Amino acid sequence: MATLLAVDGAEHGVAATAGTGPDVIVGTPAIVTSPARTGQRAWEITPGGSPESVGYTVANRICTMAFYLRFNTLPSADALICVVSNSFFSGGMWYHQSTGQLQVSISSSDQDGGPVLVANQWYRVVFEFDTSTSTYTARATVDNTAEFSCSFGTSPNDSNTVRVGTISGGQTFTAYYDDFIVSVTDGDYEEIKGWTSHRVESLIPNSDGAHNIAAAGDFDSFTTTQFSNSTTNGSTFIGHRPLQRANTANQVVRQELGSATDYMEFGMENLASGVDTPIAARAYATHIESADAGASSGEARLLLSDNTEVLTTGSLSAIDTTEDPGIVVTTRDRMTIPPAGGWDVAKVNGLKWRVGFADGDPDVNFIDLMVEVAVAVISPAIRKLRTVVTPIRW
Repeated sequence: MATLLAVDGAEHGVAATAGTGPDVIVGTPAIVTSPARTGQRAWEITPGGSPESVGYTVANRICTMAFYLRFNTLPSADALICVVSNSFFSGGMWYHQSTGQLQVSISSSDQDGGPVLVANQWYRVVFEFDTSTSTYTARATVDNTAEFSCSFGTSPNDSNTVRVGTISGGQTFTAYYDDFIVSVTDGDYEEIKGWTSHRVESLIPNSDGAHNIAAAGDFDSFTTTQFSNSTTNGSTFIGHRPLQRANTANQVVRQELGSATDYMEFGMENLASGVDTPIAARAYATHIESADAGASSGEARLLLSDNTEVLTTGSLSAIDTTEDPGIVVTTRDRMTIPPAGGWDVAKVNGLKWRVGFADGDPDVNFIDLMVEVAVAVISPAIRKLRTVVTPIRW
């Protein structure tokens, strides 16, 4: 199963703040509601003569990205659409205007491949840049067609960023990107290019579970609405798509009183129906404290249906008791650590959140809860190969 570094379907809706979604933002990229391939949003990159891109920091020698690309109007000149940056030579993909195809490129080495692009159509792009040896290699597939590649000789070295968009000036075009995933694991390129397709779904709270509130009013909405163990609409105060990321009255869940054993529980949306395979999940959780003095023990915990906690990068809760935002609205945005046996539809559809666990020093407001899930559509033949075990003959 592919091990993903990043999952980004733009459903978080945060285009201007590095660290929520992408941790690398250049220029003024936007998130739009049309066109969107899946979900409700997609990235819009419009360089307008200046560099513009979004991406993720890496420190690896084998980097893979996969995404869907669309031009409403084809560029009138060559256009860089994605790049893996390296301190020696970067590897990238271009729209090659004279052929109408995409092109992989490293310095003076390049190669066109894939279909001739047309406007107003989404294309699935899978690209790998391998700098692990003295021969750098860039290879790609477009819409699951034949692979094309190029290579260039230099010294092995880590790459540092993986981006969609352009890092150079002088280019003018508008491109849309959706269902963006990143891997830095050797072998993932082969797996990802073998998928029939992929997508990124966002899931937010849509129901209330079994709250554990000592006294009605220990949790409230930051104004007059008070919650109790019989509350059934608490999810509407914290389920925001896109992320709210603002301390707005009647749109938060505050723990004002109670103890570190108290919490509110929320069920999550299910994945779209089908037999597709969840690959990885990214958790978003936003909070703020009522004062800089003290450090609340408040947490947001993502749980499986059996109450096993799903931890995030660093073995932390989605909001961990060690994290103190003070009076600044802060979104914790990390990949989850897959549960035992990996992700499957039943585990994703059974996810739930618990928020609270605070000591009142100071009060804490929980603002957003979201999970973005990368889902692969795997062909029946490949699915069969993954599940059939050949008996050993003695």
